[in-house]
Amino acid sequence: MCGVNYRTRGKRISLRVGLELKKLDEDQREAVHFDGNVVVTAGPGSGKTLTLVARAAFLLSEKVSPFRAVACITYTRAAAGEIGERIAKLGPDLGKRVVARTFHSFCLTEILIPFSQLIGVDPPKRDGVVPTDSLDSSECLSEAFDELGINYLVPTYWVPTLTKIRRDMWLGESLDAYDPREVEAVRLFEQKMRARGLIDFEAMTSRALLIMEQSKQARDLFQAKFPHLLIDEYQDLGGVLHSLVECLRSRAGVTIFAVGDVDQSMYEFNGAKPDYLQSLVSNSEYRAFRLTRNYRSSANLFPLFAAALCRGPGTHSRPNDESLLGDGGIYEIVEVPSGAGLAHHSELVVHHVVRLLREGVLAEKIAILYNGKGPMRDSLIEELEFSGISFFDHRSEDLPSGDLFELVRLCAQRVNGLIRQGSRGDPDPSLEALAAEYRRFSGAHYESPVDRVLLLARVQEIIDYAVSDLYAASPSQWVAKLAEHLGLEAVERVSSSSDSRLSDIIHHAEQFNQMENYLQSLNPFDKVNLMTFWGAKGLGFEAVIIPGLVNGVFPREVKNRDGRWSLPTGRALDEVRRTFYVALTRAEREVVLIGGSQYFPRHGDQTWVKRTGVSVLLQELRLELARQRGSQ
Repeated sequence: MCGVNYRTRGKRISLRVGLELKKLDEDQREAVHFDGNVVVTAGPGSGKTLTLVARAAFLLSEKVSPFRAVACITYTRAAAGEIGERIAKLGPDLGKRVVARTFHSFCLTEILIPFSQLIGVDPPKRDGVVPTDSLDSSECLSEAFDELGINYLVPTYWVPTLTKIRRDMWLGESLDAYDPREVEAVRLFEQKMRARGLIDFEAMTSRALLIMEQSKQARDLFQAKFPHLLIDEYQDLGGVLHSLVECLRSRAGVTIFAVGDVDQSMYEFNGAKPDYLQSLVSNSEYRAFRLTRNYRSSANLFPLFAAALCRGPGTHSRPNDESLLGDGGIYEIVEVPSGAGLAHHSELVVHHVVRLLREGVLAEKIAILYNGKGPMRDSLIEELEFSGISFFDHRSEDLPSGDLFELVRLCAQRVNGLIRQGSRGDPDPSLEALAAEYRRFSGAHYESPVDRVLLLARVQEIIDYAVSDLYAASPSQWVAKLAEHLGLEAVERVSSSSDSRLSDIIHHAEQFNQMENYLQSLNPFDKVNLMTFWGAKGLGFEAVIIPGLVNGVFPREVKNRDGRWSLPTGRALDEVRRTFYVALTRAEREVVLIGGSQYFPRHGDQTWVKRTGVSVLLQELRLELARQRGSQ
């Protein structure tokens, strides 16, 4: 096949892009080639990232001028990085003409900074970007409360209400349900943030929408640069971002390609609603496609997946109806003895991990999923450490955060891959992908082929050619030398103020005496994955273990209108079901579910026990599986 050129509608495209398009099934191919606005509903394991990447490559190869670009926006940094990396691997020309960012980063870099002045507003400064719960934001909130005589002892506890009022205000919703003083506090808070030159993540999206609604020039300039906008995980968008997308489509003429799944909507607590994705499906301006083939999970797991959803009202779809992995999947539901606590759950987790490893399952293909911080997570970490099982804690507070650290981590991942693979092939991430990530993180734009080659040479020099020397250096020396060669001080100056600084990253590296240990601390190679349900979204593992299926642990209790804590009901319980569904569908071949009837709210403290019963989710699952068997 070497040297073969593929044709699409009479135009020649590169061999790599042609091979990428050949991977598509019929449904994926039809969505990728459709000329117009597209909404793709895609269940777990249906190849939605492949479809989105293929769409970007197809547009850049055939539809979009070499002087224009395609934008891809995602919910997480990891997803943005994966999409950017996969497109970069299809060719350097494609990689430099795609902008893959998270929703907030995209609003900041592609709308607020270049277009704010078109509506008479100063663009935000990079060091003025702060989280809503930052010290600066809290001070603005406290000042607003003081001026209005609102006596809340801890204003930060009011942030969820603040966020709800802000979103309703930006969307023009009625504010009658709120205390008028709180509404006024929101307006005063916004004024104080602007006066200090600060902007938080919530304000980024609303101000981006304001610019696009008010400025025709901004809309025209945006469309001239990005005639196509691709959106991943559309079900995770809130009302403001949905309004922004629709404004870009209807008023700027940007062609939209949206991918999502209402059954995987698990961020309603953060303003997301699956209704927005559904509105695109029913909108005549979009052509709707449905991806139904499952490329991840064995068919025997499908009854389990279906059982997690069909008891909940408002369920829109079933798992994919065709598996390509055969019938080898298995699942097991275990309930700990009456009177046992979460420590027993952790012991069972370790038992199954040891069994899977003995059966030949790679450690990195095993995932232990839990529902956020709390006694279940604490118990798991303690038991895994005691048992000597090597694991990667994806929510470790010991790791730095932010774009700068992500770049260092990706470089470390390549070094680790080079050491592990030796001379056998090019490890992930590729040099092209790493250079693309550097451009994305730093905001640099290299139009000249010479500049791109020089950047690749620097990356190759510091990582590939110096592996043996760097591997012998101390971790902190490696980070410092990497920073010097890649000019990471400049990257630091344009990163968010909430991100870890270069000094923080070097300080973290100082905790390790050997490069081997440092590299391993940054990558889940040969380690069991310990992560939240939300952290696992978009990933796949051969085996998934879910402990803590106890009422109060999962699902957690929520505060009702009377101020009392109780299990979620109605729409809140629907979201919990969808979260459970997402966790289950990470599995390729095996699922182990561990339930119980009681737990100790404080890990290690057994003076207070909560006897709450087996998780309502596990109860529903058993009933539905029994119903399925009875109907056969």
